[in-house]
Amino acid sequence: MEPSTLAAGAPNMFAVAGFILLLFWLVPIGICGIPFYRILQRAGLHRGLIALLAVPLVGILAMLSVLAFSNWPNEPEGYR
Repeated sequence: MEPSTLAAGAPNMFAVAGFILLLFWLVPIGICGIPFYRILQRAGLHRGLIALLAVPLVGILAMLSVLAFSNWPNEPEGYR
């Protein structure tokens, strides 16, 4: 077999695989990003922290720890 016939369908296969992987990365970020955006907005924190969600698993844990240990505007003074 010639190498040119073996690799003829490879770019299309890699393009489809890359698109599927991109969907598996973007869809969870979209599903988690919208609620976290609203929570950050209500907590008075910078909405740029949404970028933490781009890192799988570690980003969600970091986001939850920021929300758990930061001061919220509706907490009474000296609550912690």
